[in-house]
Amino acid sequence: MNIIHYEEKRTLIKRLIKQDLNLTLVEIVILDKIATINKHSIEATELKQALYNKNTPISTQLSNLIALGLLKKERDLHDERRIHLYDIQLAKINNLLLRFKEIVNTVIMTPQ
Repeated sequence: MNIIHYEEKRTLIKRLIKQDLNLTLVEIVILDKIATINKHSIEATELKQALYNKNTPISTQLSNLIALGLLKKERDLHDERRIHLYDIQLAKINNLLLRFKEIVNTVIMTPQ
């Protein structure tokens, strides 16, 4: 039943997440995968493998997450195609994910 309520209020949820957290739903998914991997340093390919759709472009989203100070990235010195994500702020990410869940639960539980 919650998925039905979620879908009915998805636009509101997306707007509140953007206003409150300055994030998109795709960025929330990326943060969730990073939190699941639970490392302070990973290769971007490892993150891509964890995503449901491995062809999802994540460059723009990673740039926003970097701007928010949640992680940093650098290219491999020997292979420019490889991107290394490091200085991953897991505590901040987990706090954002908790706030996301609070927003979703609040919106879903609010009668129409």
